[in-house]
Formats: sequence, structure tokens, C-alpha cells
Amino acid sequence: MTFDKFRHVVENRHDYAREWKSATGGKVCGCLCGNVPEEIIYASGMLPVRILGEEKTPTLAAAHMQDNRCAFCRGCLEEGLRGRYDYIDGLVYVHSCIATSQTYSSWVLHVPLAWSYRMDRPSRRDTPLGKENYRDCLEGFRLSLGEWLGSPISEEALAQSVATYRTNRQLMRQVYELRKMHPPLISGSDAKRMVLASMLMDKEKHNDLLQQLLQEKHEPRELDSSRVRVMIIGAGMDDVGFTELVESVGGDVVIDDHCLGLRYFWGNPVIDEDPMAAITSYYFDEKPDCPSQDWFGDRRMERLLWLAKEYDVETVIWLAQAFCGTHQWDIVDGAALFEKEGIPFLQLERDVTIPEGIFRNRIEATLEIAKGQLV
Repeated sequence: MTFDKFRHVVENRHDYAREWKSATGGKVCGCLCGNVPEEIIYASGMLPVRILGEEKTPTLAAAHMQDNRCAFCRGCLEEGLRGRYDYIDGLVYVHSCIATSQTYSSWVLHVPLAWSYRMDRPSRRDTPLGKENYRDCLEGFRLSLGEWLGSPISEEALAQSVATYRTNRQLMRQVYELRKMHPPLISGSDAKRMVLASMLMDKEKHNDLLQQLLQEKHEPRELDSSRVRVMIIGAGMDDVGFTELVESVGGDVVIDDHCLGLRYFWGNPVIDEDPMAAITSYYFDEKPDCPSQDWFGDRRMERLLWLAKEYDVETVIWLAQAFCGTHQWDIVDGAALFEKEGIPFLQLERDVTIPEGIFRNRIEATLEIAKGQLV
């Protein structure tokens, strides 16, 4: 099945990138935030890959970053310090949170790189010059990348890249539609691997797999009233294991809202004859915000409520990352939002690892509450 191919890429991400580099002779660029304008990197002929923090014992990172920074960022830095991303030629960071900024700074100082770029991004988008300023940031990034590569990035290449990424987002949105069914036609863990694979592999190849996936016949399983439709919210959730844990105790994860899931690709497609204008509009107007990019939070709360209703969510699980202040700001408003809607809400907090036993008990109890309300 196609999902097995996504799983293979995710579990062998470094091998995939090295093989791509060997086969194409191209360069690989690491991305430290979901708001890195990958279309520009892809148009240059490079392969953009998301840096993931899968290392659960960040011992080397401890010398460069405080323990009260989030485990995801410490894990990302650890991966770099241990040489696991020795195949990347460049590294890009877009202004977001302090911990990610520290990850980038330490990486540039201590890990060999041919090129690196710290990109600004307006945090306020309710000011008249915000979008114009952001366009300038993108143009500066495009110019710097082209100068390093020794060749400017053409309008034609940008237009093709924008079209490829637009198709990728539309196809993943179609796959997410399959999760609206009762019961959902695909699992939350499969959907998560699909999105993660999109961050790691060539976009045109990923589009081919998505087309195959949508053409496959998805047999609906028998409706089981004992299972509960769950929404998971969080920050840098690169661990598929948490989603699988929820599914193992009777939850169907039908929708998510986190940086390594829906927030990576959601948003209405932008069509513009000027490819840089299309990129600007997508990232500035359409792409879902995280708390470090939207200081007011209104659009995020509206999106969460819309998603909960659209996907007929019966329970919300908010997996907070310890020491991630920017995302924890949202929890109070989110809890009040779902309480008002009468949707059971569970807040969990993780650090380096997931305490599976404790989480299992609390998730089971919350799902039981939801079942009681549904009877």
C-alpha cells in the first residue's frame, strides 16, 4: 500500500536524502520551521527537508541549550551535533520562537555548513506594511540563495515549483477529507506519516504517491460505537507513537492541528501570475498560524472550532510540549472554547519522552467520559 511507502521514507529519512543527492547530484537544504518558503528552495533545484528532533537523549545539545527549552528543539540540535544531517548543504530558519532560534544559531556555529540563512517574518499581520515587508523578506532569501548557488532562481522555475506545491497541498487536503467519514477511511497515524513524508521527500514524487493513494480503494470498516472521534492539538509533534497510542485505546484521530501536521499544508490555494506574489499570499494570508506568528490568536481559535465541527470531533486532546511557552499560551483559550461547546478536553504535557502508562490511563478516562456523553 501507498502508506507503507510513506512509512519507509519517514523511518529512513536520512537514507532517502542521501540517495536523492547521489542520484541527482543536487544539494539538500534543512528547514527549521514549517514557515520556511520551500517553494523557493525547490525552484533552485535543492531538496528541502524538515529537521526533526527524534533524538530522545539530547546530551550533546545540553552544552549549547538550556534544559528549559523544548525537547523538540533540543532534539533537532542533537541530531545536527551527532552528524546525522551531515548530508545537508544549507540550513534555513524563519523567525519564530527563541528555542528554534537557539537551535539555528548553535547549529551554524558548531556543525559544518556551506550556507545558512536566518529569515525574518513579520509577527504582526494587521498592519498596512506587513505583507509588503514579508515580500521583501522573501526576495532577500531568493537573492541570497541564488548568489550562493551561482545562478539566479528564474521566474519559470518558481512558477513550476509553486504549481507543484499547490498540487501537493490540494492532494493532502483530499486525503484529509477521507477522515471525515464515519468511521474514517484512513487512520490518524497513516495521515501523519503522509504529511511527514511530504516534508522529507521530493514533492513531485510525493504527489505521484498521493495520486496513487487517492485511486486506491479504501474499504470502510464496520462502524464501532465504542470508538471516539478525536482531535489532537500541539506543537512540534514528530512522534507518530502518540497518535498510535490514542488509536490503541479506542480513539479515531480524525483531525489534527500542529506544526508537523495540518499547519504544514493547510490553506486555500493561491493562484497568481507572479509566483513570488503567490508565495507571499500563501504564507502571509492562508497558511495556518502558530502562536509565535499570530499574537492575537483569533484566527487560530476560529480554525480549531471550525475543524472540530467539520470533522465531527467528540474529544480534544491537547498535547503540550514542556517549556514551549508560545504554544502553552493557547491552552487556556482552547480549553474554554471546547468547554463552551461541550466537547471533552484533555490536556497532557510531554518533555523528552511520552510517559505511555500515565497517558494511556488519562486518555482512556477521557474517552469514557466522551462515550457517556454520546449515549
